[in-house]
Amino acid sequence: MMEQIADFGQIIIADLILSGDNALIIGMAAAGLSPELRKRAILYGMIIAAVLRIIFAVVATKLLGIPGILFVGGLLLIWVCWRLFVQVSMKRRMPQWPWPTATVAILARRGAPWPRH
Repeated sequence: MMEQIADFGQIIIADLILSGDNALIIGMAAAGLSPELRKRAILYGMIIAAVLRIIFAVVATKLLGIPGILFVGGLLLIWVCWRLFVQVSMKRRMPQWPWPTATVAILARRGAPWPRH
């Protein structure tokens, strides 16, 4: 019982630490509203985010109790890492076409004086 409470507590703490992006998204979504609607949107957003965070923490705790789930998750993580490695290594070997980069550089310099050597 204490082990489950400790697991649940760890997940809750990790969720709270990583929840800063939720506040940013809620603030961005509510920024264009009138002051009264903004207060309501922020309140409802915080309540819904907290409820969903608790639900996901409970579900994650229950899923971690399934035997072998960490092993399967590890295998999936190895597969994802391998695919990422293959994509990165293949991209490095293929020659890159310089025009998109040159076009961005030229457009970024538009209006700015060119350096004189």
